[in-house]
Formats: sequence, structure tokens, C-alpha cells
Amino acid sequence: MHRHETAASEAECGFGTSDPALLEIKKRFYARWGKRFLDIVLAIFGLIFLAPILILIACAVKLTSRGPILFRQVRVGRRGVPFKIVKFRTMSVGASARGFGITVGGDARITTLGRFLRRHKLDELPQLWNVLAGEMSFVGPRPELPVYVARYSPRQRGVLALRPGITGVDAVAYRDEEELLAAAPDAARRYEDLILPDKLALSLEYFENISFRKDLEIIIETLKSVVRATKRWPRSSRLLSAGDIAELLGREPVAIDLKGARRLIEGRSVLVTGAAGSIGSELCGQIVRLNPKRLVCLDHDAGGIERLQRMMAGLPRSDRARFVVADVGDRRAMRGCFNKNNTDFIFHAAAHKHLPALESRVDDAVRNNVFALDALLQTAEEGGCRAFVLISSDKAVNPSSVMGATKRIGELMLASRPQSGMRCVAVRFGNVLGSSGSVVPILQEQLRRGLPLTITHPESKRFFMTSGEAVSLTLEAFAIGAHGEILVLEMGAPVKIVDLARKMIRLGHHDSRAASFCFTGLRAGEKLEEELFYPQEVVERTACEKIFCAKGERPSWTELRRGLERLRGCVNVGDSVRLRAALREIVPEYAFRQLPNDEPPGHDAARPVLHAAHDEAS
Repeated sequence: MHRHETAASEAECGFGTSDPALLEIKKRFYARWGKRFLDIVLAIFGLIFLAPILILIACAVKLTSRGPILFRQVRVGRRGVPFKIVKFRTMSVGASARGFGITVGGDARITTLGRFLRRHKLDELPQLWNVLAGEMSFVGPRPELPVYVARYSPRQRGVLALRPGITGVDAVAYRDEEELLAAAPDAARRYEDLILPDKLALSLEYFENISFRKDLEIIIETLKSVVRATKRWPRSSRLLSAGDIAELLGREPVAIDLKGARRLIEGRSVLVTGAAGSIGSELCGQIVRLNPKRLVCLDHDAGGIERLQRMMAGLPRSDRARFVVADVGDRRAMRGCFNKNNTDFIFHAAAHKHLPALESRVDDAVRNNVFALDALLQTAEEGGCRAFVLISSDKAVNPSSVMGATKRIGELMLASRPQSGMRCVAVRFGNVLGSSGSVVPILQEQLRRGLPLTITHPESKRFFMTSGEAVSLTLEAFAIGAHGEILVLEMGAPVKIVDLARKMIRLGHHDSRAASFCFTGLRAGEKLEEELFYPQEVVERTACEKIFCAKGERPSWTELRRGLERLRGCVNVGDSVRLRAALREIVPEYAFRQLPNDEPPGHDAARPVLHAAHDEAS
């Protein structure tokens, strides 16, 4: 995985060698002296022996594309010391303007030569200079950017005791990482939730067992992959059957008759924002079956839109779908989209939803989840939109996270908005079973690899439903909801995550005796158990037995606008403390909670790290 260029100021902050959790290299001869001696000998030999190949590749890079021959980037080395890694450039000039940071198999920004170099790992050869300079080793954990190393857990920081490597046990295990990410519905989420924590765990295991024999095995395995350019795809986890899903949910999935939604949508123009996400893509798939005149699938993720386009290609009436890459907060772009497509209905699924990430990015959460929504509502109203549906979350109830607080403000913005011809409805529900980045695919991957099952807390519970259920009920809520209503989907009983994991062990025919649990502790903003209703809300039934209406006190539109203006002022200042205070003024129930002191055993084990996958496209 190649990375974004990062600012020198970030790199120069350092990560300190005084970290008490930083592990010391074992005082064995090979680890202390032999490994470095081997690095120097191999680096000198490699630079001399491979000099003709290095010159040939350099000339080829220069002749086949504009731009520099080498790509340099700041990474974090041994004991947190930053250094500049050197590679052959594999992406075209201006790649950042044509896409986003993550690169997957088939990325159009990679040059033809670059594709060949990446496949055979030849772009890594200039790192022999880093090895000779003592910044890297032949074998060790792959180096990361300072901004992500800063978020490692104390245990994960143990990898900084080693010089980073050109290759390593993590690089060998994920030799086809780009192809693996290309097959994922959400590549960035798959990397941050599954691949990176696993790579760090593998590197820590290597650290505990450093030996000349182990390094030799890794080097030989790496050379084999370079020579053969082997494409070894990890074995896929068994897909969950309908019976498996029913057992995991503890109930039968809900089947919904969408006649009401069809009557409204048929022959109309519909816009889905966040269309490349789990809920957004399911919305697009179900809506196109309801015979719309036009379906506009909009997302800021160009790669996600391309994957959605391929996914929908075989569906009936898919020729009515249009695919747009745009930011919902860009009023000019959204106004043009409305004017071009005469949008009747909007399903707004676009939002920053990664709870742990948003705890340290309060301003981003507020800009996207509050003010981009505010701009979109106004633009939709001006464009003559007839109905607006907001996808909310159970985390909006008594929120303990920034994400939950912003979702609650979104609910209030629709509920308090004066009636003006556009019907506004918010739909609240819990976790989607099997969505990208959710607990089920994470546990599936850990079971497949024989890793400990990472769970935040032994008593944590969540509401679950399938994406098909959530979207069908959302479409029904759109059909029956009146202006200003907050509709809540019937989620069944909350499921304990530990019990969910045990069921997955049994359903996957894994050895229950070999499976182990690693309780990582609740992260900032997380709850042990989510809620669907506020205590003060009156819960009323609707025309659909699986949908309820939550009625409670709402601020007046004038009062809410004053609160939003105060919030906007805090965003412009960039003060997260004042931002949280301004959020609490609008949502008094919002309570920021520190990590509990009574974390369960094992809370210091490696936990998923916040990571937005990155590359040369900076």
C-alpha cells in the first residue's frame, strides 16, 4: 500500500523514544548486531548487482510519463524518528486531482509501467538506499505516516522498536493488498478496520520471534512473489445464508410490501446521496426496481461510484440510473444536479459515520453532517423537491459521540423546519448487519485468519437489521411519513456482541476451543448499549407495524437557527472544546464520556486504528 505525501510539520513533531510502552529489542546477538550487519551486506550487494536494472527502470519512468523519477515521502522509522522513504514513481502527474487517496487494483491513475512495477514490487528497490543509511531494514514492519502512527495504541507502538522493512511478515501476508481492496465494497473502511490492525498484529508477533532463520524465510518468500508475481487471493469467508442471518438476528428478517413507495416513486426523479455506501447502494438497488423516471446516484467517492455502476449494470431499468461524483456540501454542484434532473425526492444517506474518527475531527463532522445537510435542504427546497428523507441513527438518542450529536441535530433540522411544500422525514435505525466496517465482516475475517476476536466489551449490545430490511422500511417510512416526523424502525431485541461472535463460530464450523476473545475496551464516544427512543418521546404506532413515530418536544425553527449560527461560528474558529459546547446547547442530552476506568481484562491488546488509506495522490 502506497501512501499520501504528508506535511513536513507533521513528521517533524516526532513520536518520542520515551514512550513507556515501547518494547525493547531482545538482547540476542542477531537482533542487536547480526540483523544490521546482514542489512549492510545485502544493501551493498543489491545496489551493485541491481545497478543496471535500477538505471533501466529510471530511464523507463522518465521516458513513459512526465514528472520525477523517484517518489519521496516522510514515514516514521525506528523509535519514532521520521525519515524519507524512496520509491520509483508509479502514478501519473496530477493524480490527486483525478481521484482520492486510496489505490486499488485497476486504479486509472497508475501508469502502465507503474502497474508492472507494483505487481513485481520493483518500485520498492530504491529503498536499498534507506537500508544502507540505517533508516530501514530488509525485514521489518512496513513504515507508516506520522499522522497514523500517532493514533497507534500503546501495544501497537511496539512495532517502532524495529527498523521498518522493505519486506516483512505483514508485506508477505498482504502481497495482493490492492486486489483485495479492489474487491471490497468500501476499500478504505476494509483497510482501516481489518487489514491495518492485522498487519500490526503480525509485525508484533514477528518482533517476539526475531531470528536469522525467520528473516531468511521472509526474504525467500518475497523473492518468490517477485519472480512469479503470484496472485494469491485470500480464501473468501463463507457467505451467510438466510437461515444464518435469522439466527444472528434472533428473529426472521422482515419482508415489506413496497406498493406505497412504488406509487410515489414510479415515473419520478429520485436522488440518493451517499450512494456508494452500504445503505446508499441498497437504496439505489431497491429504488431502481420501483420504476423511477430517473435515479441519480451521487457520492463524493469516485471509486465507489464506479463500483456501484458495475453492480447495478445487470439490474432491470439500470439504464435510468445516472452516476454523479460530487460533494453534497457544494451548493453550486448540487444546484446544477437538481436543475439538470428535476429532482422530486431525495434520500440523504451521505454522512461521516465513523464514530471513533469523528471524536478527533469534530469540525469535519459538523461541517458534513450539519451544515452540508443544511445547505442541501435549502437547495432542494429552492429546486422544488417534493420530499426529503434523512437517514438517521440510534446513536442520535442520548448521544455520547460527536457523530450521534450531529445526527440528532439533523433530526431536529427536519422536524423543526417550517412546512413549505417539501415534506421532510427522518428515519432512525441501528446497525446494519454485514455492512462495510461493521462487526460481522470484521469477525468473519478474524475467524478466517485464526486471529483473536476483537470485541470492545463483554457486555456491549447493539441493534441489528439487514441492509435490505433497513432500506425497505425506509422506503415505507418515506411513503407514510408526515412532515416533521421522526420515524423509528422496529429493530427487535438488542444483540450481545459476544453472543453474535459465538453464533458465527458455530455457523462457520470453526473450532470453538481454538477461538479466543480479545476485549479492547470502549473507545471514546462508544456506549455499552444503544437506544432507539428518548425517555421523553411519546412512541406512536403508524400504518406500518414495523415503523414507529417518536414524538417529543422540538426547538422552534428560530431557536434552532440561532443555535446553528453559534455552532457555525465555532466551526470557523476551529476550537473543538467550544464546538462540543455548542453541540450540547442544541442537544442538551449530548454527553461526552471518557473511557471507563473499569475496562475489562485485555483492554491493552491491539485495537483497530483509525486510518484513511493513502497514496502518492496527495
